[in-house]
Amino acid sequence: MAFKSSNIKLEVLYPVPTEYMGDEQDNDEVGIATYVGPRYIRTRWSSDGSNLTSHGVWDWEDPSGFMPCPEDCTEVKLDATQYPIHATVLWGPRYPGERMDVVCGPSSDPNPNICDPYYICEALEPSSCHYDVKTESWSTPSFRSLGSDMNDWTSVRSRRDMLLAESDIAIPPDDAPAALRAEWVAYRQKLRDLPSDWAGVGTSTYLVMYPFDPAVSKTRSPGVTEPHIQDRDYNLSDPE
Repeated sequence: MAFKSSNIKLEVLYPVPTEYMGDEQDNDEVGIATYVGPRYIRTRWSSDGSNLTSHGVWDWEDPSGFMPCPEDCTEVKLDATQYPIHATVLWGPRYPGERMDVVCGPSSDPNPNICDPYYICEALEPSSCHYDVKTESWSTPSFRSLGSDMNDWTSVRSRRDMLLAESDIAIPPDDAPAALRAEWVAYRQKLRDLPSDWAGVGTSTYLVMYPFDPAVSKTRSPGVTEPHIQDRDYNLSDPE
């Protein structure tokens, strides 16, 4: 007979930054998430001195988690009522984050579509919700960050230049069909115009969307890439 978890339900409040991917806490706003899962979660962690690794989570009463803990792992019982933010991130929030369009960029292109910045796994860095095997304590969650390599126009131009260089060897020869060459010429011009077309996003360069090259755009629609930010997948637990 399959194991069925005895779930609890919690409304979880968590801090949010003053701006998307920012590092300062907003003292006037909080995020709200719903946790549906076991009260006690079995977690296992290991560290090589510099990197921390999670080896999965189980309902504490789930027999599939009764296997012996490897010697290099530390098994920790997480009480969701005591550490609701950690439990929500590790087990999975009840509801996925809503998505929204951000009106910016060329009017001829679709708007960037991003996850709700207040969604718990978007506002907080999931990997910051862990057990510290050195201090034998649960961590203090921190906000997600873009990283310096994704948060300025230098990186945007660098990626644009790389795409232009790649297209140098991909553009069809002069004797290729005119329509095919025209697609590549238009693509390269769109890359050249990208900094000016997206200047309105200011420092929010994660919203910049790069055009697909003609070879890719024939298999995808519309003919622009996703925003600079890549979505993360989170496993959602099944509520009762």
